[in-house]
Amino acid sequence: MKNVFFSGILKYCIAGMSLIVFSDAQIVSDQWLVLNKDNRFPAGVYIPCPLRVANKLIALDGIHIGGTGDPGTDNLIVDGKIAVGKTTPWSDLDVDGDINCTKLTIGQSSGSSSWDLYVRGPTFIDDELKVDDDIFVLGGVHIGGTWNPGSDNLIVDGKVGIGTTSPYERLHVDGRVYIYDMNGTSSGSVVRWYNNRLCYETSSCRFKSDIQSYVADFMKVLELAPSCYTDKLSGGREIGYLAETLDSLGLSGLVIYRDDVPDGIKYERISVYLVEVLKMQLQELEDIKHQNKDLEERIAELEKIIKG
Repeated sequence: MKNVFFSGILKYCIAGMSLIVFSDAQIVSDQWLVLNKDNRFPAGVYIPCPLRVANKLIALDGIHIGGTGDPGTDNLIVDGKIAVGKTTPWSDLDVDGDINCTKLTIGQSSGSSSWDLYVRGPTFIDDELKVDDDIFVLGGVHIGGTWNPGSDNLIVDGKVGIGTTSPYERLHVDGRVYIYDMNGTSSGSVVRWYNNRLCYETSSCRFKSDIQSYVADFMKVLELAPSCYTDKLSGGREIGYLAETLDSLGLSGLVIYRDDVPDGIKYERISVYLVEVLKMQLQELEDIKHQNKDLEERIAELEKIIKG
């Protein structure tokens, strides 16, 4: 074991291939190892074996680990891997814990000063990622897994919360949803909005329980009178019924309530009422036909009597 001094500032001990810095041997501080710019080698401080600092390390210039190139001022350049919170890094930067920084750029690109996180190339995050501003990724992102997502793809193994930190479903949006382009079709199921969830319309008994006959005053639907109005969202003129009107007529089966207040109309259910009205009218027509037949028979008998 041998002690060596660099300009009275750096004291280290070589034991095999390890280099241990003793915090109690510093001239500048009792707890810090200081590499002063005026006392370093012209090409930087070069230590050809492992360096272990028991407390703090302050360099009044840049540090290049794993190489002899000048790192410049205030730069840390590492040719190998960096492990934070662990001793066996799997990637170039392996952090076992939280990262707190103003801006983070991953990959060989300068990014933009307006982005908090800029990623160029595959990136694997095993735990949580929170970014207060923008994220820009040149490539796909796979959250919750290690599979390669390809280019321009976002793959999430868990739940996605937009405007919320506690998503209830695979996609939970706390706010309005805007879709610029959507295909139109006359096939498929109707999409409904229920209990803050998007659902498709089902009719099979597999999705129903406690099935009973529905009895109502179906003729009430004939009292509806359409209105014309300006839609506040689109600004266009529309026609239709008012949910409050149906509620006041007792047609609650056709009303969509939100927080116990009339909010919408189940227009597709109106056909159920109209079918029942049509059935009643058909029954009335059948009754009238039978009455007419009876009258015709009675008239025919009277005519026979008169002619006889």
